[in-house]
Amino acid sequence: MIKKISICGKGGSGKSVIITLLANAIRKKGYNALVVDTDESNTGLYKMLDFEEAPETLSESFGGRKGITKYWNENRLGDLLSDTMQRKSIFTKNGIGLLSIGKIVDAGGGCACPLNAVVREFLKIYESGETEILLVDTEAGVEHLGRGNEKYVDAIIIVVDPSYESLELAKRAMKLSMNLGIPDERIYIITNKVDDDTNKILMNGLKERGLESNFAGSVKLDAKIREANILGKPIIEYEGCAAQDIEKILNNIMAKK
Repeated sequence: MIKKISICGKGGSGKSVIITLLANAIRKKGYNALVVDTDESNTGLYKMLDFEEAPETLSESFGGRKGITKYWNENRLGDLLSDTMQRKSIFTKNGIGLLSIGKIVDAGGGCACPLNAVVREFLKIYESGETEILLVDTEAGVEHLGRGNEKYVDAIIIVVDPSYESLELAKRAMKLSMNLGIPDERIYIITNKVDDDTNKILMNGLKERGLESNFAGSVKLDAKIREANILGKPIIEYEGCAAQDIEKILNNIMAKK
């Protein structure tokens, strides 16, 4: 069974919305969903999931960048993670958990390398529960693939929005994912924020790039979700057309062993 799923795509493609709707669809199937926020920039995922506040990040639990770098340099990051996870309470609400790796909040604080090291080590050592599915909300682009984070997941969903850049990124993400050892049949592409005409154009774009066999479904453009995103309102309980599309996609993915 697929237990760890990474969701990736270009900035603005709708990864966090897809993750939120997937978490709800997983919950409705009787599983627990653990959402792991690895995006060091975006801060609004907790609102989409209807948590009252953002959780303390793992980075904060480690004492910040200095703490991570110390253990990273000593090759003991796994030990630090294991110890912290035994003591740390994961935010949970109605069958959905939220864990945030860390955010860049200080000017001149340096690159995201230490945070990515934590992501990679976490995915390596974390064992999902018997009825738990882990969903990874990645940073925009493909840097996380270049760092090898996805080496420790079971499947990858590439979100494609209506843009040339998104199609091109999907092609690169596909290649990088396979280079990390993810089987072709475990790499799924979904088109997001589409109507019928737009989806036909995107499907032609996927076909031109040899990606049509990885297509797992499309998610319609949804005005209510767009409004909720602007206002910072939760969408976890939303049952409109986009949520229905995600349920169909999840059924397709879970049908594959």
